[in-house]
Amino acid sequence: MSMCPICNGLEPFQYVCPHCSQNMDNQGRLADFFADYSPYREYDHVDMSNGYADVQNEQCIHYAFCTNCGRSENVAIQEVSTRDIYESL
Repeated sequence: MSMCPICNGLEPFQYVCPHCSQNMDNQGRLADFFADYSPYREYDHVDMSNGYADVQNEQCIHYAFCTNCGRSENVAIQEVSTRDIYESL
């Protein structure tokens, strides 16, 4: 089992805009933008219909926005193993 380190507050979101090289702001999981109740549905169910291979690759797709130039990007965040997290505690 794995989980997103960004969604769970284990790591800060750090992604540099490929256009202007400024830090982009995390706007949340891409799946949360699909429909009104998307944030309340099971993660894997929504993720399997987003057009990305994120479930197979154990990634969480986040929507990022650059307040400097207005560019938006979908950023794949590599999930971490829950076993590794518990063993490091």
